[in-house]
Amino acid sequence: MLRLLKTLLTQIIQLVMKRKIVRIFWQKERDRYLRLFAEFENYKKRTSRERIELFKTAGQDILSALLPVVDDFDRALADLATSADEQTRKGVELIYNKLIGILKNKRFGKNRSGCKRCV
Repeated sequence: MLRLLKTLLTQIIQLVMKRKIVRIFWQKERDRYLRLFAEFENYKKRTSRERIELFKTAGQDILSALLPVVDDFDRALADLATSADEQTRKGVELIYNKLIGILKNKRFGKNRSGCKRCV
């Protein structure tokens, strides 16, 4: 009977130890999972911000590249006012006004000081 009790006690101790080991393993895996999940969420937020910034700066670069074209239009209109016929001048003015309208919609264009590259 004493031997049986000793065997049962040994088995109980082994089960308790296994339970502690399983609990420690589970806690480590849970912690690893939470860290990976948080890292993935941060990755999604970062890539979303980077994508928005890329589109924003790409649009600004394109619009900034168009500003010299507007300057050329200004010079062409000044020259056409004296040398071209009325229909040609009106046609160029229509194109110029469309371009200026697009730039103004995108917050580019002339401001009160006359600076074309200032918003």
